[in-house]
Amino acid sequence: MPFNLLLLPLLGGYIFISKCNKTLFDSKRHSGQRLLIESAVWGLIFLIISHITSKFLISTFPAFYEWWKWLVPFRHSGVAFGAFLIGLCSWPIVNKFSSRRHEQKKAIEKWNDYLEIILDQALENTKQLMVTLKNGKVYIGFVLWPFNPEYDRKYIFILPTVSGYRNKDTHELELTTQYTSVYKQMIEEEAERLVLGVEDFRILVPISEIVSAHLFDSLAFEKFNPLPSATEEE
Repeated sequence: MPFNLLLLPLLGGYIFISKCNKTLFDSKRHSGQRLLIESAVWGLIFLIISHITSKFLISTFPAFYEWWKWLVPFRHSGVAFGAFLIGLCSWPIVNKFSSRRHEQKKAIEKWNDYLEIILDQALENTKQLMVTLKNGKVYIGFVLWPFNPEYDRKYIFILPTVSGYRNKDTHELELTTQYTSVYKQMIEEEAERLVLGVEDFRILVPISEIVSAHLFDSLAFEKFNPLPSATEEE
């Protein structure tokens, strides 16, 4: 088969792995060379399926074979084009049998990125997250925006409920600002204002600045360390 015709099954393989739930999360993180190999492997699979299918079509519908030879007078062009079509059209069918959410969780576990695992748990279970930054600042709050393991995360948005800092000498946590009372006051004053106001409280945290992160249980924490009653703004 001419090399230029092999580009068709290669393209079909790339489309499939970048759209199929079972492969798209890994494909987004592969390097260029690894991505090319993955596309070629799936393209070869589709090429074999297309070859078998073409044999059946030639024996069953010889008139169709003659029409294709007249339309595209290149040897093996039908097999190559068939492989491309399989890659183009098969991923929606496969996705019906594989949940995107399930494959997301599998991808996170496979890559063993513990920060991603914690972020996913915080979002799925609506739990608060405590993050400590390099400058000693500590934020406790809810992670905003759905997590997508297709891409490397560089930032996270947190809606803080409490913030504070780590003591430079003892590294003990000292909480200084409680945001929940402010949110409550905003709800009481004007419900529409909360939509705009909460957006103003979002905090953009670069992943590179995070020293530690873990799920936060406010009820358990308050038994040992009562949260501050002050509502001072930073």
